[in-house]
This record gives sequence, C-alpha cells and structure tokens, in this order.
Amino acid sequence: MSDYRPENNGYGYGYDPNYRPEPPKKKKRGRIVALCLACVILAGAAGIGTGVLVASMNGVTVAQTDKGNSGAVNGEVKPQVTPDIPPSGITLDTQINDGSGSGVANINGIYTGKTLSASELYAMAVNSCVGIKTDVTVANVFGQVTSSAITGSGFIISTDGYILTNYHVVETADEQGLDITVSLYNGDEYIAELIGKEAENDVALLKIDAKNLPALVLNTSGDLVVGQNVYAIGNPLGELTYTLTEGIVSALDRDIAVEPNVSIKMFQISAAINSGNSGGPVFNDRGEVIGIASAKYANTGVEGLGFAIPIEDAMNIVDDLIQYGFVRGKPYFGITVRTVTQSVAEYYNWVAGAYIVEVDPDSCAAQAGLASGDIIVKMDEAVISSSSDLIIAKKNYKAGDTVSLEVFRNGEYFHTMLTFDEEGARAYLAKNQNG
Repeated sequence: MSDYRPENNGYGYGYDPNYRPEPPKKKKRGRIVALCLACVILAGAAGIGTGVLVASMNGVTVAQTDKGNSGAVNGEVKPQVTPDIPPSGITLDTQINDGSGSGVANINGIYTGKTLSASELYAMAVNSCVGIKTDVTVANVFGQVTSSAITGSGFIISTDGYILTNYHVVETADEQGLDITVSLYNGDEYIAELIGKEAENDVALLKIDAKNLPALVLNTSGDLVVGQNVYAIGNPLGELTYTLTEGIVSALDRDIAVEPNVSIKMFQISAAINSGNSGGPVFNDRGEVIGIASAKYANTGVEGLGFAIPIEDAMNIVDDLIQYGFVRGKPYFGITVRTVTQSVAEYYNWVAGAYIVEVDPDSCAAQAGLASGDIIVKMDEAVISSSSDLIIAKKNYKAGDTVSLEVFRNGEYFHTMLTFDEEGARAYLAKNQNG
C-alpha cells in the first residue's frame, strides 16, 4: 500500500494510476483498471435513481459464512447524519406550475399559460435568459500567457436575482476563485455569487444583486411526453447570443454518462444544443421551463441529439442548497475502490468485484469492518462485478439506509451490514467544529 497517494480529489480520496495491489502469490503482472468510488456519487436526493445493473458471478460459489450481525462497533450502528439544523428561512419567489393550475403571471405580464408560437415564446422568455462568462488566463508550453473565456447560459428563477445553470459552466470559476459574470439581455452585467452546487447532478445556483427581474415560470408537474414541442434559448459557441432552437422530446429517462461511472438521468430532445447552450432553459409550448440544457452528444456525423435535466430534479436540489447549503440525504460510503475484472480475478485467485483500496477510518465502512484488500461482490440483491456496478447499486440508497454486503477476503466470503453516513453531514460538522 506504499504507492497509494491519498490526495484530495473532491471525492474524499485519490489514487495513483500506476498503483497495483500486492498479489497473493507471484505470477506475471496483471493490470487492474482503476476506477474511484467515493461516496458522493449520484444519490436519491434529487430523484435521479436508476435500476441496478446485475452481472453474472461466472459460476463462483459463495460460501455462507458470516461476520457478525450488524457490522457495527460494539454492536451499535451510528451513522453520521446531519443534525437537526434550522433551515435558512429564505423563500424563493419562484413561479411554478405544478400541474394544479395554469401557472402564475410572469412579472412582465406576458405569461398566460396558453400555447404560444415560437416567436411569442421568444418574446416572452428572452429577457429572463442570461449569458454566463468566466475569464481565464493560461500559460502555454513556451510560457506565453493567453486569455480566454468559459461561456455558458442560465436563466432567472426568482425576481430577486437567483439564476439556475449547469455546474460545469462555473466549475473553473469555483475551483480557481474567479469571477462569474452574468449578462442580461438588456446589456446589464453583474458579478454573481455561487450560492450552491451539486456537481454530481451538474446543477449550480447563482445570485446577482438585482431586483424586479423577469423570472421564468417552472413546470414541475413531470408531464413530459415523447413528441411534444420543445424550445431552447442559449448562447451557442459563446458568441451567438440568445439563440432560439426548436424540436421535440425524443425520449425520456436517458442515463447520460457525464464522466466515467457517473451518469445523470435526462430527457432527449431534437432541438440543437451546442457548446455555450449548457445551463440554458428548455421550454414547453406554453413558455414554462421543463429542463436545463446540459449536454450534446458530440461525434462526427451525429446531429439532432440534445439532452436536458428535468427541472423538477434540479429544483429538488435547489431547495436544499437554499435551505441548508448542501443536498441532504446523499450517502457516504467511505471507501475508494477499483475494478477486479474476471481475467484479473482468475490470474490472482480472487473474484471479480470492487476491490477496496482505502477505507476512511471515521466512516461507516470502517464501522462495518471493511478493510483494504476486501472485494465487495454483492450489495443486497445486486451482484457487484466492478466498481461501476457498486456505483449503480448505490444510487438506490440514501443516508441512513442499511445494506447487506457480501465480501471476499483472503479466499473466504463473509457478510456484514453497513448503514450509510451522510455526505453533507461530514462537511457541515467539520465546518462547525472548526468554528
């Protein structure tokens, strides 16, 4: 374990890509594909659960041995969860149509809840759409400093200046402490404050110091159907500002990979979504926001594929960000894992699964008796043949949930129970303990 480097990579642990676990006996070297799981992966707090991917155990017989009944220290499970903290008391004056009525009037008096033509929708909505820019400077290999800008889109969700966008639009600004500039359609510019973020679901909430802004109406009824008309307004390429595109809902409930082993549930649209559109609103034909334009499938010769995060999922996140500063209920596992493939397992007389590289000593994983070198092969009824399987299975749980784990250690199997900690609680408790 001497080659492991516990770096802070935003997930709690990092790893050296050249690291290889010590084999139990000397054979020619097999390579284990390294994939990191850290306990901030997509959780059910935003309603983005997916089905469990069940893989074959390839004929491995699991011995029914057991390691205690609870996996707890001194027989007591004590998950780290957020204490009962009062909410902020902030109330967004967001205008929402939840399906119970025709919505409410937009501040500019145009929204009626009636079906609009494309030109009518644009006239109603464009003043509520914003451009987002972060200026960055970089040095090339010759030491020459050049300037560039990261651009994206967003939209106003409350009259007092709250703006919704994708986290990846402001990620560099967040990481490097750079200014986030928000431009309104009328030409006014503001330096925005990043109120909160949920990186795993690609949602960020900004705030500008302005009043009486034209907030859009959000449709959180979830009544999307394939084939309905949709429209998007954004800033493609960062230069073609306030562009309107139209299309239809092409498919629902697409799991779109935003990075290795991390996916977000989105709906697919045929309206053009290009670089710079990210973070902008997607509307139904009444001018209500139904999603956040978030990604375009980029591949040579592929067109007409756009994706959007359902607005009800985003607003579930926003509510927690406003009230608590983080998303409640996200499970924290406390381990870093790598995949043991079937071929590697056969080389080393192991089993395919999620190999534990590191265990947070203060986590539920340590409390459940897990240790470096263990291989997780099952979580409740989900068979775990890779780190990806573990990530997918984990999406079905929230902080405080208890799961049964089947683990391979030193040629034998055992069972243990684990009660998930809460990821947000750790940051909250650490912040308050530090004053």
